[in-house]
Amino acid sequence: MQELIQNLKDRAGLTDEQAVKAIDTVKDFVKSKLPAAIAGNVDNWFTGLGTAAPQPKKEGFVDQAEDFLDNVSDKVEDWAEKAKDKAEDIVKEAKDKISGFFDKGNEKK
Repeated sequence: MQELIQNLKDRAGLTDEQAVKAIDTVKDFVKSKLPAAIAGNVDNWFTGLGTAAPQPKKEGFVDQAEDFLDNVSDKVEDWAEKAKDKAEDIVKEAKDKISGFFDKGNEKK
């Protein structure tokens, strides 16, 4: 990682900051030209390049898929719980209205 930064500094006359920015620019350009499934690997290729501290290695595809599915599952559960609560509120409101309707009918007799 430092080797590439040093190479950019020596050959192109860049400062540390400019070399890091150049690496980030190249990385972003390469990612934009690749399919999403492959573009995620570009970060792994450049891990630690141009950064003060190495970035943690990204998880494998299967781990990322499991995390995604867990996240989706949690959101679906939350949505289902909210839908259940809303349905219960609607049923209670309907019962109250029906009861009120019949109570008014009994008062007229």
